[in-house]
Amino acid sequence: MGKYAVSWLLALVLASSGWAQSTIDDKIRQEQQALANPALPQSVKVVAQGRLAKLQQAKAIHEQIDATQQYLNASSDLSSEDRTKIVQTLQQLEGQMNSLLPQTTTASGQAVGSALPRAPAAPAASPTPVSPATGTAGVASGQPGGNAGSPPSSSAGHVADTSATHNAQPALASPSSPPLPADADSKVLDKTSLQAALQNAAVKSTVSADAQSLVRAKNGQFSQFAMQLALVTILAAMYPVDMASATGDIRELLQRKVNVQTETERSDKQLTAPPGNSGSTSGIEKPGIPLLLGFALANGSVQQQTSGTGLTLSTSPYAIAAALGGGDTDANYKKYSAYERLGLAATFNVQGLTNPDPTQLSRRQLENWSAKLRLTPDRSTRSQGFLDEFMGNKPIYDGLGAEAVALNQLLTTLEQDPTVVSAAFDFATKQNAWFTKFMAENSGKSDADLQTAVEQQIFAHLQTDLLPLITNMPVSHSQAFKDGVANLVAAQQKRAEAAKKFEDLATEYSQRFEASVEYINQYQQGLSPYSTINFMINKHPSTGLVLTGNGQIDLYQNPNRVLNQSTFRDAAAAFSLEQRLFRSPFNINSLNEAGVTLTAVGRYQYMSEYSGVPGKKPNIGVFTFKADIPVAAGVSIPLGVSYATSPEDQVLKSSDFVQGNFGLSFDLDKLYTVLKAPQQ
Repeated sequence: MGKYAVSWLLALVLASSGWAQSTIDDKIRQEQQALANPALPQSVKVVAQGRLAKLQQAKAIHEQIDATQQYLNASSDLSSEDRTKIVQTLQQLEGQMNSLLPQTTTASGQAVGSALPRAPAAPAASPTPVSPATGTAGVASGQPGGNAGSPPSSSAGHVADTSATHNAQPALASPSSPPLPADADSKVLDKTSLQAALQNAAVKSTVSADAQSLVRAKNGQFSQFAMQLALVTILAAMYPVDMASATGDIRELLQRKVNVQTETERSDKQLTAPPGNSGSTSGIEKPGIPLLLGFALANGSVQQQTSGTGLTLSTSPYAIAAALGGGDTDANYKKYSAYERLGLAATFNVQGLTNPDPTQLSRRQLENWSAKLRLTPDRSTRSQGFLDEFMGNKPIYDGLGAEAVALNQLLTTLEQDPTVVSAAFDFATKQNAWFTKFMAENSGKSDADLQTAVEQQIFAHLQTDLLPLITNMPVSHSQAFKDGVANLVAAQQKRAEAAKKFEDLATEYSQRFEASVEYINQYQQGLSPYSTINFMINKHPSTGLVLTGNGQIDLYQNPNRVLNQSTFRDAAAAFSLEQRLFRSPFNINSLNEAGVTLTAVGRYQYMSEYSGVPGKKPNIGVFTFKADIPVAAGVSIPLGVSYATSPEDQVLKSSDFVQGNFGLSFDLDKLYTVLKAPQQ
């Protein structure tokens, strides 16, 4: 090749490479934005995930092109022969990259912009498994894509892990697969290694993820997952140690686990009554809002010498919108995010009732109602704000997908062996019949019980349907295969590091500064009605330590001049330090991070109507120590003791007093989060 020809080819590669970089980045962002939309149908997500994975692979190849170009530009003393070889390598990389980029088609369906041959269409009448087009779940599995019929071409490749749900499969290789490399040797799958493979962590996590996806889909077909499960089983038999290190967590599954941990660990919601009411257990209010339902029954009164029993109910407009819209789903959480800013609560005096029934409460028992507005962004890891930060953090986002990309590349290499593909395809064709019957017979089971039963059935059919097909089967083992295993090991380490950073990001996000403002309408018996405006903040100075502050003003609605009352009733300020001691020993679910906490509260209140009145104390100080002990998912027991220099109501006396407070609180948000937690 002449000097000018080499220069011309190099210029062409450079120009196309520059165009590809901006195009790939734009398209990656486009697919990520699409996948971040919870309203996108699952079938469309499968397409978007496939496109995203290919684009990520194309970007990796583009980085190789850049490195090669830099070497070429820096090496001016290369011989013509060496320069020609490098340019040819660039051309090959460019071809590989272009083959992964989205293609347009002509009216006849002919692909434009790719030199790769298209696989012939398979017979549509066959009910055999659809060819998995892309993706991973568990270790790597998911929803279907592709054509039905005989094993199609593997040229479609695999898809990297994404933040969407468990989906997509690898393409099945065709009998016309490329010839095996000349350096390939073989490994024989003996019975002992195959039996051990069924206990391998990679196979277990893949089976678990498959079962979870099938149960959630309700009408799924196991054959759509079976092909890749067979390949993973073969890999586990060949490389038991390396495959056992595979985590099997797709991004969406990891997000769900971390969400359970961060949501159950939060202690920023106000469930019991405000400090001045019956059943209050603390001298401060928290800015958090129960979204679904909060329920608290407590005995005590931080600011009154005579204790009372109060029942407090709290919720938000989101609970109603979600109930009418299909439940507390991720799609509804995003759709009705504006409703999550407002919290509503009411406290009823149930003193003397042995069995308070919330459905039998009357207006006469109402002590207060309140409306709380969150001023800061949503600190939940379910929020769009957290999702944006996560997806914008490239090291974490790409790191979490590294293992799935490496595994998919390894599976692609395995698919070059037609014997393996044929056996795996034979296994897959047998799966739909038993699975359809099994799901029909067990339709009455809960999702959790059904998932466990499906997992058991899948393992049983691996034993009876797959192992006889592949026992003593030789598997080609080239240098590319060995390199793929080494890449998988490196990717596992990269993913583990990214997972730790993701958990740290989630914890840090959930503990950011919070602020709310609240209006309370007070109707306490024997007192003039008044309104409270309260400003609340929440901050985490360090791990496990929470600083909360309140500033409030109370205004009489109809001041009684005889009692020295004016419109201005009082002003108060309170601060608390809450320390998390340890994870509650009563937590059954391993993801439930609800902890035992100890809180110290100091509160100062100035009562205007007592100013200058003999025997009255306008300046009131309250000190409270409270322990909160979670005893079940969403259920806690608050135990407190308070000391006040004087009661708020000084009609009878104004001396100091000590009061004990205790109760039972229930947070449906936490319970529902734990119930929806992915199985371990």
